[in-house]
Amino acid sequence: MIYYEPGWQSVLSRWIGTVWPEIMAQVICFLIYVLCAYAVIIHLGHDLVHQGHSLLGHTVSYFMVFRANVSYQRYWLGRTNVTDFFLTIRDLMSWLCIMLEGGEATRRQRWWREKGRMTRSQFTEMMDAHDYYCSESRANIVRWCVAFAVTFKMYIRMAADGYINEAITPATKWALEFDRARLRGLLSPSEFHVVDNTLGFQDKSGDAESLWMNYTKNVAIDNYIDEIARDPERDTTDGDGVYNMDPTPRARPPVILVYYLHEELFRNLNDARLLDKPYGFKERFGAFFTQKLFHVLTLYDLVNQTICTPTPLPYVNMCRTLLAVYLLLTPFSIQLELGWYANTVVPTLVAVSLLGLDQISTELENPFGDDPNDLDMLDEVGMVEHEAMFLLQMCGDKLAREHYVWKPMPEFVQAQSARPLPCYLAIRSQVDPTGPGPVLFDKYPIRKPVAVEHLIESSGDEEDGTDGGSESS
Repeated sequence: MIYYEPGWQSVLSRWIGTVWPEIMAQVICFLIYVLCAYAVIIHLGHDLVHQGHSLLGHTVSYFMVFRANVSYQRYWLGRTNVTDFFLTIRDLMSWLCIMLEGGEATRRQRWWREKGRMTRSQFTEMMDAHDYYCSESRANIVRWCVAFAVTFKMYIRMAADGYINEAITPATKWALEFDRARLRGLLSPSEFHVVDNTLGFQDKSGDAESLWMNYTKNVAIDNYIDEIARDPERDTTDGDGVYNMDPTPRARPPVILVYYLHEELFRNLNDARLLDKPYGFKERFGAFFTQKLFHVLTLYDLVNQTICTPTPLPYVNMCRTLLAVYLLLTPFSIQLELGWYANTVVPTLVAVSLLGLDQISTELENPFGDDPNDLDMLDEVGMVEHEAMFLLQMCGDKLAREHYVWKPMPEFVQAQSARPLPCYLAIRSQVDPTGPGPVLFDKYPIRKPVAVEHLIESSGDEEDGTDGGSESS
């Protein structure tokens, strides 16, 4: 997305992001066509039949303006869905960080805010197993929410070209390679393997695939990103300049991340009868969180619908057919008595307005991707990362915060956003220069299985005793 000052000079001096790069060739061709037609009519010495051309122009203008209005509505619908998507992600992270009960240290840290928070050493000394379980769940929820935002950006980056046209350009390919590396820094090797296999890449040749395979064998993530940054638009294809994608229906990465989040919710669901997970959130809040995740999936599908549902072809075909006919019939509107300006310059300006309106409609129909006027999703993902770390800080979970580290953002990725993005988030154990560690979070104890059968028996004994007491009384 291009941010600009509203002044005339700032707007008129723009080239990138305007319609001129797309329509300039057509305008030049039309100008040459009109000049030739004007010269021919001067040679003939009389006008051609020009009645009715203005009426056709009115009809074409109506069609073009109506299409532009529809495209503008689609643009703002996409903007609204994206805003709602990231708002729901933030709200979900905030609620989950708060609703996890934890142990004694977590409760004291939460309720002693007015008395001043505990120091890091005091909090660590007071932590019990429930605090560690709660902290681990927060760390997982944060990384999966951030990874969800990253996969959302990945999907809309390649959905239109990759899954509809079945091919992506080298620039998109290497931007996706960085997204894969970024995603790898947030997931374990097994989790990343599941998510990565759903992308549908068919590029199995060249140095890119070997580079990625070496990276997954414990080569530092920085080496791979540096390799991409050296030439983010290099072409490793066989010469056709595109990378093929597999459009076969399959589970997409955002859906897999929602499954992981559902799984983490279930792991921390405290049964109201058994109380088997006192560190988790109460069972009655489970429906609230599942509704949040359902809403996120709904917004993902709405964005996917905008990308995969273009303006109906019959309408676009009619608009462009009438526009082409109107421009080709321009010589029939030439009147020699009006002079060269009215017969050449004015029709060219009319062509500029109509061709420009057609191009604007095309730009606004799909506001997702990496074009200059598309929505800035990298900025939104960066905001989610910083807010996730802020939420961990606010809830006092310094242990979970220590498992994350900021990595410098490559310059070619920063250039894709209108705002500064100096860094991105990763898990410390997965971007260690010595290679990814065997576990994501090495400071948490292994969770012990809850003896549910014992809890059921104990609960049954208590109920029997209560019933027996009431009967004897």
